[in-house]
Amino acid sequence: MTEKISIFDVEIYCIKAKEAMMQAIEFMKGDSVNTIELVSMESLMKEHENPEWKKKVSMQDLVLPGSVEILEAAKTDDARLLRETDNKLFLRMFLKYLQKNHHKIYLLAASQEELVKAEEALARYNQGIRVVGDAVIHLEDGELTDADRIHGIVNAVNGSEADCIL
Repeated sequence: MTEKISIFDVEIYCIKAKEAMMQAIEFMKGDSVNTIELVSMESLMKEHENPEWKKKVSMQDLVLPGSVEILEAAKTDDARLLRETDNKLFLRMFLKYLQKNHHKIYLLAASQEELVKAEEALARYNQGIRVVGDAVIHLEDGELTDADRIHGIVNAVNGSEADCIL
């Protein structure tokens, strides 16, 4: 897993969905908490001058392109990688893995609208995914609001015994 691109000083792995999936399965087998980030071109453009955002992204265990535009900006000409990214193949494979292996997931979103969209997408495309809880984390100027609410969400996630947080 050495194929990386750098856009606005953000390191992104350019690997096939199967290789990313194998890494994700290894993460799921372990006891530690691992994070996978699918970076969108929108977030890159919005946050490319924000050093805190870049720091947070660089701390992720696996950072993957979330859109074809990122690969095109890096002048990637691997047709298969472009197609897999465009079809969101890794995400689809990962959700199928969660479903097949009866993993429990907890949904987190920045807004109620995003949470509803995620729930609808899971219901439509991945029947059988076991959602054990959900929460909205309100963001204000990039900071979490209401520490007591966040503490409650953390407790809810822990109490749900979720295998994965989306």
